[in-house]
Amino acid sequence: MDELALAVVPELAFDITGDVSQRELFELIAARLCVNRPTVCQTAVVECFEKREGICSTGVGHGVALPHAATAVVDDIFVVVVRIARPLEWRARDGAPVRLAVAIVSSPRLYARYLKVLAALARALHEPEVRERALAAATPAAAARVIAAAIRNRAEEPVG
Repeated sequence: MDELALAVVPELAFDITGDVSQRELFELIAARLCVNRPTVCQTAVVECFEKREGICSTGVGHGVALPHAATAVVDDIFVVVVRIARPLEWRARDGAPVRLAVAIVSSPRLYARYLKVLAALARALHEPEVRERALAAATPAAAARVIAAAIRNRAEEPVG
């Protein structure tokens, strides 16, 4: 499970303090990936997020969204944690606006691991304490580390 936590990259995490649309958020996430991975095509990442969102909202409730995309423009799995100061309407299943977006971008060849990362994030972010600690963390990178630690800790819990 540690390999799943490694997908959460603290250096990619950031905060948004102003108003943004969902598309603008996707553009900011893609731009952040491009800064750290210059070979990434920003437009392709945004289009993949929007296509996935068109199928079904990735707003999972409790103020959390898990936008995700599999695209050949990346060669690994990256998780980008974004805290949103002015909650963003997302069509979440509980109707709550999003304050925490945890985006996953993966190479299609890593699809099995991508699904495991998505599931691990969903489980970790379902816990109120994890969400609260991530939102209250001193920096975006610290928020990402809170989420990665929650994934690691869940992996160490005994089953049954």
